[in-house]
Amino acid sequence: MKFRLINVVYVLAVYLPLESFVLKWVPASDSVYLLLRQIPDLITFAVCIYMIGRQVLEFRPLRMVSRRFDLLLALFVALACVSAGLNRIGLAAAFIELKALLRFVLLGCALALMRPSERDLNRFLKCLLYGVGLQFCFAGFQTIGGIPARDFLIGRDAGERMLGQTAVFTGDKNGEGNALVGTLGNMINFALFLMVGLCAWLPVNARKRGVY
Repeated sequence: MKFRLINVVYVLAVYLPLESFVLKWVPASDSVYLLLRQIPDLITFAVCIYMIGRQVLEFRPLRMVSRRFDLLLALFVALACVSAGLNRIGLAAAFIELKALLRFVLLGCALALMRPSERDLNRFLKCLLYGVGLQFCFAGFQTIGGIPARDFLIGRDAGERMLGQTAVFTGDKNGEGNALVGTLGNMINFALFLMVGLCAWLPVNARKRGVY
């Protein structure tokens, strides 16, 4: 069967929301755990760079999504770097936090660079919506199961020193509160992922109903 690069995007779309929970059960040191957390993002970066390289070789306009989007993304990254510098945030900590914010954005950029067909795009949206549905199930599990269910789903505590800074990945238990986290590590990431899923579901549902 012929390998298609877009299949990598499908796999990442399913895996990334489950990453913290999956890696929680890997019997590895913090150093290995840190490395495993970087692999999906490195793959995403590599796919984007590869597709941009193809644009250059094929003499196509050099862009990821559109000029406006690419400019806004570049401005966001620049502002984040300036903010990190002004607040004297360590290089490693700044990189890790920025990477966490951009991982799903760059995954979408990788898909856009591939110029997917409508069939491929629908498959990607299904992967995303299945993931969101699973997170809703996890939220229900936490609501019913309380703190024990939350502690079962949340990621492991881990810390590693790199580039002169200590990077901490924590399954923050939020005291005695039962903040819903799904498998995204914290309630903010969980809420953002559900919001992205909702934004994807609305046009898909509208199209099925013949609204457009």
